[in-house]
Amino acid sequence: MENSTPDIISALKRNQRLLENSLYSKLLRKKIILQYLILRKVKFLEGFWNLLPDKFRIKNIPNLDEEIIPRYVLGDRIDSSINLFNKEIYYCPEGTKNKHPYLFAFMATINQIINLDQYKISELVKDGFSIIDAGCNIGVFSIFANHIFPNNNIYAFEPNNVNFQIFKKTIDANQLSTRIHCFNEALGNRKCSKNLKLSKDPLASGSAMEDSRIIQNKDYFSSSSVSVNVTTIDDFVRENNISKIDFIKIDSEGYEKNILLGAKNTIQRFHPIIVCSAYHLKDDKTEIPDLIKSFSERYQFRQDNKAEEILIAEAIRVET
Repeated sequence: MENSTPDIISALKRNQRLLENSLYSKLLRKKIILQYLILRKVKFLEGFWNLLPDKFRIKNIPNLDEEIIPRYVLGDRIDSSINLFNKEIYYCPEGTKNKHPYLFAFMATINQIINLDQYKISELVKDGFSIIDAGCNIGVFSIFANHIFPNNNIYAFEPNNVNFQIFKKTIDANQLSTRIHCFNEALGNRKCSKNLKLSKDPLASGSAMEDSRIIQNKDYFSSSSVSVNVTTIDDFVRENNISKIDFIKIDSEGYEKNILLGAKNTIQRFHPIIVCSAYHLKDDKTEIPDLIKSFSERYQFRQDNKAEEILIAEAIRVET
């Protein structure tokens, strides 16, 4: 693909600390805002309020992190797609005028999933795997898994139609539909329709199902919700005659246990590797292993926190 955008992986590795949530990273971002303010590249009042601690920030003042950091890392040219692995990857809804907040969120996602390998793709996945990506958002995990192991079959589920359409555009633009199969559905413990509560972040990556305990944090969510179809992994595997599942990745904002309940037969039959977020609810680190163990005693567990807290479940092989 012809694209003048710098290689985003290399650019992010050089500036990795800018995208973290530590105090040091926040201070680095404020230093860059100060530089832009001195050079008169931002409005004085916006720059001034953004230099203050976050608790003093006025709500109607733009978050300059989301505008300046993409410009600082990638340059001033901001297109609707990014060159990632020589593929044309889309990251914002069609017609978006202010792309910077979407790009900032997209960069943070790339940093976690690819640069830090949050879900251990390079360690745990093998070529020829059948993978379920539960909560694919705009597809960074699936794109990364396909890049490393192009012969995998990936079944990606995204309930938010806006994110689904962005991901579908990427799949179509790069002719990936024979290996990455994307579905505009949520996964859960039964077939039904439910409301998806949308988060306030640009890519709505923190959106949660209406019966997820995480929605008790009301400030994190917008007033919007959408009705979505819910299916289960077991139903999906049976209805599509899928002969094996080797790897399940789950990041679903407090809905992880519901998804696992809907995958009981698949887990018992195929014993896939399961890599699951384990930080959304305080009891995730104990209840998720207990649930998987109730399906099969063969599973062993370990935790990792290179990007965000995850639980890795691997089944002991049984010689036949």
